Amino acid sequence: PEIERRHFKGTVQKLNKDMKDREREDLIQRVAMVKESFDRTEEGERKHKTRSLKADEEENFNSTAVMRRILKHAFLNAIQRRHIRQHQKNIEVFEQAFATIKSTTGISDIEEIVKIFVGVEQRNFSLLTYVNALNSDIESLDKQNRELVNQLQTQKRTEEESEKKRSGVLTDLVQQIESTTRVTEENMLQAKQHVEILERCKPLIQGILKTVEKENKGFGGQPAPEFTGENVLAWLTYVEKTLTQWKDFLPETKDTRHYKGPSKNYKYTVGQQVLQLQPKKHQTVPASLVKAGELPSAANAFLEQGAQQKGALANREEDSSDEEDDLQSHPWTRQELRDKAVAAVAKRKKHRKTEAPGQQAPQGPGPQQGPRA
Repeated sequence: PEIERRHFKGTVQKLNKDMKDREREDLIQRVAMVKESFDRTEEGERKHKTRSLKADEEENFNSTAVMRRILKHAFLNAIQRRHIRQHQKNIEVFEQAFATIKSTTGISDIEEIVKIFVGVEQRNFSLLTYVNALNSDIESLDKQNRELVNQLQTQKRTEEESEKKRSGVLTDLVQQIESTTRVTEENMLQAKQHVEILERCKPLIQGILKTVEKENKGFGGQPAPEFTGENVLAWLTYVEKTLTQWKDFLPETKDTRHYKGPSKNYKYTVGQQVLQLQPKKHQTVPASLVKAGELPSAANAFLEQGAQQKGALANREEDSSDEEDDLQSHPWTRQELRDKAVAAVAKRKKHRKTEAPGQQAPQGPGPQQGPRA
C-alpha cells in the first residue's frame, strides 16, 4: 500500500505539473488572441462604429482547449476513483484483519494491537541484527579460512623446500660419513701395521738400548730407563741423547766441516736457509796494499804468524783427509772409533797450544809503533 500511495502521489504531482504547464500555455495563447482581437476590434470600430460590444471570453472562446481540460479532469477523476477504491479495499482488509484478531485473541483495542505489533517488530529487528552479526561473523570466518589456506600453502612450500635442503644435507652427511669411515678403516689398518712394525722393532731397539747403555756406563753416563712395553719413546730419547754426546769426539771431515745436513727437528725455521748459505773462506788471506819490504818489523812478525797459521791449517786438513781416506776404505770398529776420538782430541789440544803463542806475539810491538808514528 505504501508503494502504491507513493506511486499515486508521484503520478498526481506529474499530472498537476502538466496541467499547470498547459494552463500557462493556454493563458499565453489567450493573451495573444486577446491582443489580436483587441487590435481587430479597434480596426473594426474604426470601420463599423455601429457594431455592438462583446465579451473577451466570448470572442476568444476555444472549444478544443475546453474539451482538453474536460478530458484531463475526467482522467484525473478516474485515477482518483481508482485509488479510492484501492484504499477502500485496503481498509476492508485491515477491518477484516482486526476482526480476525478480535475473534482469535479477543483484543479489540487498537493501541494494544499496535503495542503487540511494535514488540514483534522490535523482535524482528533484533533477529535482523542477530542475522547481520552472524553474516559479519561468517564473513570474518571466511576471511580467516582464506588466510589459513594461504598459510597452509606457504607452510607446504616451506616444508618442501626444507625437505629438499634436508635431503641434500643428509646426502652430504652420508657421503662424509662414508668417506670418514673409509679413512678410519685405512687409519686403523695403518695403525695396525705400525703396531706390528713397532712390535718387530722393539727387540732391536732394546738391543741397541742395552749396547748404548753399556758403552755409556763405561764413560760414566746415566743408566737407561726401565724396560717396559709403553716407553719406547723414552728408549729412543735416551739413545739419541747418548749418541749426540759423542758428536764432539768424532773427527771432522771436509764435508761435515763446510756442510751440515738439514735438521728434521727444525725444518720449519730459518735455520735451514742459514745452513744453505755459502760458507765463508777463512783460509784465504786478503792481498796487502803495502809491499812486504816497506812494512816495519812488526808487520814481518804478523806475516810470520800468518805463515804459521797457514801451516797449521794445512796440517789439520792433511790429518782430516787421512781420516776421511781411512773412514772411506773400511768402517771403524768400536775400539778404532774410541782411539780416533782420543787422537782427535789430542790433536786439537796440540793445535790450540801452538796457536796460543802466535796470538800473543802481535800484542808486544803495539806500544813501540806509537813513537814511530
